[in-house]
Amino acid sequence: MSNKTVGLTDAKIRGLIPSTTSRIELPDHIIPGLRIRVGQSGIKTFILRKRVGGTWKNITIGPFKEYFGLADARKKARSILLDIENGKGAPRPAKEDGTTLTGRLMFTFLWNQYLERAVRGHKRSASEIERIGNKFLLPRFGDRMADSISRAEITALVEDVTYRNPQKPTLREGRTVHQRLSAFYSWAMPKLERLQANPCQYAWRPPLGKPRDRFLTDDEIKLF
Repeated sequence: MSNKTVGLTDAKIRGLIPSTTSRIELPDHIIPGLRIRVGQSGIKTFILRKRVGGTWKNITIGPFKEYFGLADARKKARSILLDIENGKGAPRPAKEDGTTLTGRLMFTFLWNQYLERAVRGHKRSASEIERIGNKFLLPRFGDRMADSISRAEITALVEDVTYRNPQKPTLREGRTVHQRLSAFYSWAMPKLERLQANPCQYAWRPPLGKPRDRFLTDDEIKLF
């Protein structure tokens, strides 16, 4: 196994070439324990190496994707480290294939089921819904139990999407993310016994943009 201290960036991770003899692990210089692992197959996965209860554990953060980069991995790693420090322990791996009750409640499993049963072939906006899921929802909530995601966490996601550039807030995209997630939960509610209501119901969403005044051109005025 090769371990080198480098300043990781998304560009460097994209350029990593797998070894033909062993996997490669490169540590992050910002979050202690965060690493990018490159398998011989070329698959790149973020992991978090952390001592929990006297035992070192490798916690899978998620695969490196265009929609899940280094910044996303750092954010998720910080959340896991905070949970461990607060005594919640490391997250337990759960099957996502639906072969267990736990697996059937995973956000990833339910989201894919939602796409298959209620979106593809049913909604004209299917491709947009999938884009929102891949870019925003799965990186944030994919490995979570769908009934454990709180109103505050949904608010945080929508705020992050809306104010990625504080100088130019993307109100429409923030509202779209909220709308797509709310529609998913409305569909999934019968499967989520522990939820009393759609968690998006009172989560924050951006206000509707104010309509802008438009002045008629001279040619348009002549039509009246």
